[in-house]
Amino acid sequence: MEQRLEGKASGSRNSSLDFIRVMSMFFVIAVHTSPKPLSWSPTFLTAFQMLLLTCNSNFYMMSGELNLQKRFEGPKDYKDYYVNKGISILFPYLAVTFFLTLWSMVMDGNSFSFLSYGKRVYVDLMEKNGVTHMWFMYPLMGMLLSVPFLSKMLHSMKEYELHLMFGLGICWGIVRVYLTEDLGVGFGYSHWLLDSWLLTFFAGYYSSRVITQKNKRMWYYLGLACLAINLLASCLIPEHYKFSTDLAPAFVIFVMTFYVFLKNEVRITHPLSQKILLFLSKYSFVIYLIHYHVISYITLRIVEVQSPVVSFFSGIGVTFLVSLVLAVILHVCFLNPVQKWLRGVYTRSIR
Repeated sequence: MEQRLEGKASGSRNSSLDFIRVMSMFFVIAVHTSPKPLSWSPTFLTAFQMLLLTCNSNFYMMSGELNLQKRFEGPKDYKDYYVNKGISILFPYLAVTFFLTLWSMVMDGNSFSFLSYGKRVYVDLMEKNGVTHMWFMYPLMGMLLSVPFLSKMLHSMKEYELHLMFGLGICWGIVRVYLTEDLGVGFGYSHWLLDSWLLTFFAGYYSSRVITQKNKRMWYYLGLACLAINLLASCLIPEHYKFSTDLAPAFVIFVMTFYVFLKNEVRITHPLSQKILLFLSKYSFVIYLIHYHVISYITLRIVEVQSPVVSFFSGIGVTFLVSLVLAVILHVCFLNPVQKWLRGVYTRSIR
């Protein structure tokens, strides 16, 4: 059997994944921080934005890899999975939405009543979060709900079937993006299994199974070629090259190989560095959820617009520090105690 790429030895925590989480967290903050450095250069700005927006794909691929590797053999496996995701993902998302909605109402000077607050929270959860940075949660919920069934299917597939599935997904994207949307033609076909972000979610699992020590260089070169195609098309024909930082097939292949490169070639071995990454990654999800409000209501009032470089990096710094403090407070005072209690209730219920 070919040796698979491993970020860390089996049985130990993968610090490379913590590094990707933390790096992507900073990239998310940077995406929403303006002005960008060297914004006078369209070429640099295009390349810089393309790098920063790998954060979305990194999160989806990591979630796909870690969750689709799980095996589901009996009813308890399904129950354990859904309860765990409800406690670790859904509960913080709900709790933070309640917090952010109240924050927005207070800062915007809206009249408050429990009825108006409850209605606005519900609308935010069902719709309005999708037009902010939290759009990311909407596809993720569907993906996580589908994991047990996708996992059963993928684990039973041979490697050539995975290649075929990924190839069909790329071909679907070529038609959907390059041969229709980029040409100003609508694309009416739908319901392909790996349409949209599901292909990126699958790519995390796919890459973990098919990219090996033996073939990794080929994949890295392919990723670089796709990056060059994506950059050139974005700079030369931007009006005819859409989805260059999310669903364009060249970008999908680039970010998949970039993710694999970071996971397996960036070695974090210093104990202190590992502890720092572990600490920051623990709060990265909540920081992601709250950072936009921090930018809107705090950072913009603190950071003075000076040179773009100074404003950009000071803005990221302020947003990160304030978001981290708020995330720690939310975790220590509310999220962790409730999650611990919920896990205890579930553990007692299955004895």
